Amino acid sequence: MKRVAIIFTGGTISMTHAAAGGGAVPTLSGADIAESVPELAHRFEISNLDFGKFPGPHMTVARVLELRADVERALQDHAGVVVSHGTDTLEESAFLLDLFHGSDKPVVFVGAMRTRDEPSWDGPVNLLAACLVAASERARGRGVMAVLNNTIHAASEVTKTSTGALDTFVSPECGPLGIVDLDEPIFYRSAIQRYRLPDSALSAPPARVEMLAAHNGSDGSLVDACVESGIRGLVVQAMGRGNVPPPMFAAIERAIAADVAVLICSRCWGGRAAPVYGYEGGGARLRAAGAIYVPSLDAAKARLALSFLRGGNFSRDQIEHFFQTGGVD
Repeated sequence: MKRVAIIFTGGTISMTHAAAGGGAVPTLSGADIAESVPELAHRFEISNLDFGKFPGPHMTVARVLELRADVERALQDHAGVVVSHGTDTLEESAFLLDLFHGSDKPVVFVGAMRTRDEPSWDGPVNLLAACLVAASERARGRGVMAVLNNTIHAASEVTKTSTGALDTFVSPECGPLGIVDLDEPIFYRSAIQRYRLPDSALSAPPARVEMLAAHNGSDGSLVDACVESGIRGLVVQAMGRGNVPPPMFAAIERAIAADVAVLICSRCWGGRAAPVYGYEGGGARLRAAGAIYVPSLDAAKARLALSFLRGGNFSRDQIEHFFQTGGVD
């Protein structure tokens, strides 16, 4: 039997309703969750590791880096690693691990949309599917993935799209990497683009990078406030192809002049951000001012990568190259 390590971090998969908290809170241990899936013991040699009982919003970059260390240790003597995680930030944590994941062995993130108290708790079936993927030879070399609702997604492509639906995790632009069908992982394709950073990017603390959304009437005051607070990077969820209102454009110009790296993503789910329009606040003007366009990544993931790029003092050209090609070389 293949050896699979399951690292439990908390999230809805570990939650029950508690009167003291007035709602669902993490209460279950890794062993509690694993015991709900007896088939695991029949198929795999499982190692249960309790990292913590954190809701998704309680996960921080520092905690994910601690988690990465546990994952790297577990990979040494297991065929693959499964990480149970809160769904609110699952895609960000998975992407952060994938930035520095150098092993061919698979790492699979999994979660649940319903608690154990609900009659259709999706934790057990999701956990079994994740372990099947983590143990599969076909999953090797595919980086960090997310497996929920019997679909397999690349960390760089997946996003949560619904607050409550079981099929909330999708890869909007490209579709899933594959599915789990009849207890077998089936892969249709590889990730379109993986993003990788060298370990040297971990030699200094990540820089402070903020994220703002453009909206009808954005006046740029929040951009100015972020710059005044000392940020080194800013990710803008721009409109459409990557456009902002004129007052926000002026504030972005001031930010770039103050040596703040500004990334432009789209707030749209699908399509690529690109410097197309030449009006004030349009993408072509933003690009000429020094903003860096991120064609495919969403803003939350781009923010994570930029924090390490700026913390590691990579040049503007290296940063732009990274978001275009997935690497800094």
